[in-house]
Amino acid sequence: MLVEPLTELDLRRTIEILDQYRDAEFGMVDAATMAIAERLKIEVILTLDRRDFGLFRPKHCAAFRLVPEGVR
Repeated sequence: MLVEPLTELDLRRTIEILDQYRDAEFGMVDAATMAIAERLKIEVILTLDRRDFGLFRPKHCAAFRLVPEGVR
């Protein structure tokens, strides 16, 4: 199993995301996941939290593709 560490740059980006999306009230773990996904240029996210990941606009692509698809 691979666990990706949160780097210092990821933490800085996490804080930027939390600040930028303050009104959406993202959680720290979601924002850190978003920061890591940006760094690794990941475009597909496995999540049931479609609201937060659907609102977020990553720097490396227009939007994450959320799976499973069709879940509300």
